[in-house]
Amino acid sequence: MNFVFRSDLLGLALVGSMFLGTIAAASAAAQESTVAEVEASLEAIDAHEALPLRCGTPLILEAQRIRGLLSSKARATLDRLVVPKALDQVYLSPGGHFEIRYSIAGSDSVPVTDADASGIPDYVEWTAEAMEQSWQTEITDLGFQTIPLGPTDRYVVQLSVGGSLYGFTNFGPFPGGTFIALHRDFRAFYESHPWLIADDPDGPVRGGIRVTAAHELKHAIQYVRSLWSEPGGWLELDATFMEDVVFDQVNDYTNYLTDAGSPFSDPAVSLILASYEDSTFEHFLRERWGFPVIHTYWARRAQVLDAEAPENSYRGAFATEGLDWDRSWGEYQAWNYAAGSRTTAGFGFSEADSFPTAPTTVIPTAQDYQAPNFFLPALAARYHEFDNSARSRSGDATLRFSGDATTSWGVGLLVQNSTETRWFPMTLTAAAGSLSTSGVDVGDYDRVTVIVGNSGTLAGGRAYSFEFSTTDTTRVTPSPGGLSLTRLGRNPAPAGSNIEFAVEVSRSGSLDAKVYDLRGRLVRTLASGVVRSPGDSAPLAFDGRNDRGENLVAGVYYLVVDFEGTEQRRRVVLLD
Repeated sequence: MNFVFRSDLLGLALVGSMFLGTIAAASAAAQESTVAEVEASLEAIDAHEALPLRCGTPLILEAQRIRGLLSSKARATLDRLVVPKALDQVYLSPGGHFEIRYSIAGSDSVPVTDADASGIPDYVEWTAEAMEQSWQTEITDLGFQTIPLGPTDRYVVQLSVGGSLYGFTNFGPFPGGTFIALHRDFRAFYESHPWLIADDPDGPVRGGIRVTAAHELKHAIQYVRSLWSEPGGWLELDATFMEDVVFDQVNDYTNYLTDAGSPFSDPAVSLILASYEDSTFEHFLRERWGFPVIHTYWARRAQVLDAEAPENSYRGAFATEGLDWDRSWGEYQAWNYAAGSRTTAGFGFSEADSFPTAPTTVIPTAQDYQAPNFFLPALAARYHEFDNSARSRSGDATLRFSGDATTSWGVGLLVQNSTETRWFPMTLTAAAGSLSTSGVDVGDYDRVTVIVGNSGTLAGGRAYSFEFSTTDTTRVTPSPGGLSLTRLGRNPAPAGSNIEFAVEVSRSGSLDAKVYDLRGRLVRTLASGVVRSPGDSAPLAFDGRNDRGENLVAGVYYLVVDFEGTEQRRRVVLLD
C-alpha cells in the first residue's frame, strides 16, 4: 500500500495508490506513515486551511478503514465529516432523482440569496440543476451504471461540507447505499484562490458546484459498479475526467495538469500513480476510441474487483475491444507532447491549446544520433526532441529502436511545424523495430521528436536505446548567391562507393569544394577555383579518400562548397 499526499499549488491532493484492503498486510513502517498522512490531512481539513483538497472521497475511505489506529482528535474530525447532519431544509430536485438537504441558519447555512424569489436559495437550486444534469449525462445519455433507487426514492445530497474540501461521497443509510456531501458555500474557495481556472460563463461558484456534482456522482456510480475496489488515485482520474464530459465549459480539470507527476510536467512518472492530473488519459480514450472502451473497462472492474490492478483492466478492455494497447500508448504520448505551445489543428486533444507544454530530452546534434541507454518505469514516457528550426536536417528520417523485451513499448516519430503535426507509429517485434518517414521531408518541419513509451505494467525501470538519422536528400532552396546542392544516391554511404552532389548555379563564377572532419581539419579538396555556369551538369563526387588517396576512417564529415562567397554545407557519413 502506498498512500501519499502532496502539498502544492492546489493543496493536499491524493496522488498515490490507496487500496481498500487491510492495513495489517502492510509493514509497521508503512502503517505508521499511512496513519500520519491521514491524520495530517484530517487536521488540515479541520483547521480550514486555505488550500483545498478538491475531493475527500479516497481520504475518508482510507481514514474509515484505519479508524482504530487514528488519534482521538483525528477520529472526531472524521466523524464531523461523515456522520450525516440533521439539516432542517429539504429541496426535491425537479428532475426527480435527488433530495437536497441544507440549512439556512447557523454555521452550516448555505448562501440565502433568492434572486428569483422562488422561496429556495439560488445556491440550492443551482446544486439541484447540476446534480440532475450530471445524472442525465452520466447515467441516461452515456449509460454508466445507474444507482439503484426505489420507485419513490431519491439520492441524498447534503450541503454540509466546510473547511478545505469541495465535497465527498461516502457510505450512508440512504437509498443507493451512499450519499454525496458538497460544500455549503463555494464562494470562499474562489475568493481565496483567484488563480484557479474556472471558465464557467455563469461564474466560478456555479462552476465549482457543477464540476463537483459531476465528480461526486461518478464516485457514487463507481461504488455501484465495482465497490470502490480501485486505488484512490484511479477513482479520482475517472471522476475528474467526467467533470469535463458533463460540464465542458468549466475546465476545472486543467488546474491539475501542472501538478507534479502530471504527464505534462513529468511524462516519465508512471500512470500507475494515477490521480487528478492524469484525467487526460481518459480524455484520450474518449476522443480517440469513444466511450465503448471505458464501458468495457468498468464492466471488467465489476468482475475482477481488487483481484486485478486498474492498469491491467485497461489492457484487458483494449483486448476485448480489439484495440492495440501498445500502439495506443505511444499515440497517447504523442498527443501529450503535441499540446500547449506545440498544438496544431487536426491533431491531438480538442482542448490541447489550454494544456501545459511537456518537457523534452534534447537530441543534441544535427549529426546522426545514437542514444545511450535510457530507463523508463511502467506506463511512462520520454520525448526526445531535435530542434530543426534551422533546417539542419532534411530528407527521410529513419528511427531504429531497441528496448527491454520483458516489457512492451509504444514508439514512434513525430514531426511538427507551425501548422501541421504528423505521427509515424513504429511496429515492434520482440521490443525492436525501425521506421522511415519515406516521402516526407523532415526539412519541412521545425521539430523532429522520438516518442518512447513503456506500455508495460511490470514494476521497475526498463532500458531502451535508439538510433536516429536522416538522408539529407532534399534540394536546398537556392540562396541569394545562386548556389544549390542536391544529394544524389545514398548517405550514409558504404565503403568504396561515391557520395555525389548535383551542383546548380544561377550565373557563371568560381567554385571551391572541400571536405573537413569533425575537428575542422581539411581532408580532401574536390574543387578549387573551378568555373561553373548555369546548365553545367557534372556532379561533385567524394569517394571517401583523402588528398593522398588513403581511405578515411568511417564517421561524419562535412562538405563545404563556396561559390563566389556563398557557402553551403552538407553532412556526409562514411560507413565501414
